[in-house]
Amino acid sequence: MGLRPSSQAGHWSLLHWACRAGEPDVVERLLEEGLSSQCVTISQFPGEWTPLSIALFHGNKEMIEKLSLPSRLILCTADCALQLLGERHGGYYCNGCLHDIYGPRFRCQTCADLDYCFMCKPFLEDLHADHGWDCNEYHA
Repeated sequence: MGLRPSSQAGHWSLLHWACRAGEPDVVERLLEEGLSSQCVTISQFPGEWTPLSIALFHGNKEMIEKLSLPSRLILCTADCALQLLGERHGGYYCNGCLHDIYGPRFRCQTCADLDYCFMCKPFLEDLHADHGWDCNEYHA
């Protein structure tokens, strides 16, 4: 397959997205192909995020438990792993990745019913360059 980590600093890797989606078979395959557990630092939701921390934040602990021991060890080796448990942001889903929103919800001030999660927020500067955004924190 020849997969390589993203060469762009501060961008989510395929492994981050697979852990976000809670797909153990995809995570296993990506790790078999040599992808590693890299940290991503973002300003929208501060912290250094590894694929493991993304999985835990989005409630995918069971997915981690389904992984083989070697895969779990690879995911747990990054020394910057943030260990936050996120909360689902009501009934909202992200218009970018089409997943439930955990943590802050970014809502467009111009477009009706357009919401993004913190993982998709970095892409909005290109998609909606002239639009303002409200950041709505979720508190259960």
